[in-house]
Amino acid sequence: RELQRRNHTVLVETAAGLSIRPWMAKRELQGFEWLNERTLAQHGSPDLTVSWWSYFDDRGTRRNRQVSEILRSSATVKLHYENGMARGAVTLDPKGFLGNSFYVSSLNERVQHGYDERACHAHIHDHLQHDSSKRPQSRVVDLPQSILSRYVFIPTQKFDDVSVLQYSRITYPALLENTTSFCAAHGLPLVVKIHPHLVGGARASQEALIRRLQQRHRDVFISRASINFLTTNALFTVTLNGGTLMDSFYTTTPVLSLAQGFFSQTE
Repeated sequence: RELQRRNHTVLVETAAGLSIRPWMAKRELQGFEWLNERTLAQHGSPDLTVSWWSYFDDRGTRRNRQVSEILRSSATVKLHYENGMARGAVTLDPKGFLGNSFYVSSLNERVQHGYDERACHAHIHDHLQHDSSKRPQSRVVDLPQSILSRYVFIPTQKFDDVSVLQYSRITYPALLENTTSFCAAHGLPLVVKIHPHLVGGARASQEALIRRLQQRHRDVFISRASINFLTTNALFTVTLNGGTLMDSFYTTTPVLSLAQGFFSQTE
């Protein structure tokens, strides 16, 4: 809408949005022109595209032939977007996502510019006071008191997520298997929180794997507790490149990341 206010033509294509949340996409995008053969003939090829970073790879995205041709053209300036690391945030990047981000090599230096320690601490305090995260958090505490501060914590990602398949040398099942072996060898509990968006077969698959791990190591727990509670009370957290990295930053707790990500070259 800001571009429209500046007298730019904005064409919207909603194959991805309409295939996931059609009612929301139609409501939010009222007042925009649709991208189609008629509007492209009228306005010409776009000078700038803003597209979902995994437009060609995400199996849940319904692709549009005209958009595919535009995105493959070298004549168009491109920005990629993805859900941000924090609640309500959106990431825009001219190059890609995670390990392919334009900002990976310079992020460590960039975040020092204009750093306000007082404002940062106030933001973190407010975030934790409200038990905030990217997604709504449960108030349940479902772990025995005896394992607090002793367990290794794994918040799962979707096993077939593009962020895992493209940027990790190991699978999530392998991560869970190896971490279970490590915990069993060192007498440590393992706590797993299943990705909250998983339903149906995808969730059942993760639950079945965890049940098999529980047969190998009795101190494997599934938890629905708040991500802030779980990272705060863990010995450390293990992930590939999940958004829960940001939760560990908020709680200032140790986290081991084993895949290429946005923070790969930071201190």
